[in-house]
Amino acid sequence: MFGVHIHQHVYWKRKEFFQLAFDTDAYWIAYVIEEGKFAYTIKEHRGEAKAGSLILCPPEEVFHRKILTPLSFHFFRFSLPEASSIGASIHAVLDKEDEDRFLSNCRYLCANALDDSSHVRTWKNHLLEDLFFLFWSRASRGARRNVRIG
Repeated sequence: MFGVHIHQHVYWKRKEFFQLAFDTDAYWIAYVIEEGKFAYTIKEHRGEAKAGSLILCPPEEVFHRKILTPLSFHFFRFSLPEASSIGASIHAVLDKEDEDRFLSNCRYLCANALDDSSHVRTWKNHLLEDLFFLFWSRASRGARRNVRIG
């Protein structure tokens, strides 16, 4: 679908603060939020993300962030093929009807968060792509008022 290649996956449970208030990375960054809330700014996009949100930051963009309530989330550093296009930056909010699938994907990711073997990494690539699919399918169903694509 997107051709995601994960370089790093870290699961943070009830993190209270970020070590850096802002950062820039050579790769795409994704935050998949399970619990809590944080404020962010990526270019002109600013907002608050909470449980059921996906935040994407493109390569070489400054990502400002501040935790507002203890945050449980999946951090991904990943790359895409040149031909892939997922937008410049995005904050997407999950539909209630997709919550079970979202939580199921998150459980699988948590269970394998520390496993970096090649076959598990293949499954993680699939799960991250499935999360992207959930958010993009919501946008394609016409719920664009909560989805901002830069």
